[in-house]
Amino acid sequence: MSQYQNKRMTKDERRLIEFLPKGSERPRPLKELSKLLYGDAESNNTRKTRRIINSLVINYEIPVGSKHNRPNGYFLITNEAERQTALKTLDAQSADLINRAAHLQKASFWR
Repeated sequence: MSQYQNKRMTKDERRLIEFLPKGSERPRPLKELSKLLYGDAESNNTRKTRRIINSLVINYEIPVGSKHNRPNGYFLITNEAERQTALKTLDAQSADLINRAAHLQKASFWR
């Protein structure tokens, strides 16, 4: 984490980095990360945890990846193969969102 220390991170951002495993072999599920950060995995806490993960990637360029196949969860990317795995996950999510938006655009109003 030394290369990121000069940027101002919140306490929760710093703590989350410590909870993320290095490499994709044993990623940590979102609920587990939420329990470690906040003591439980209520939906509000999982949303906060996702926001922190997003902040780490967007604001600090911390290489946090995720996998949706087993074992699933979040991890710190350590090589190009892991980066590609994480990018595939994001590509699939974005394709699903684009498809949903297209169908919503065509949907009739609920009556």
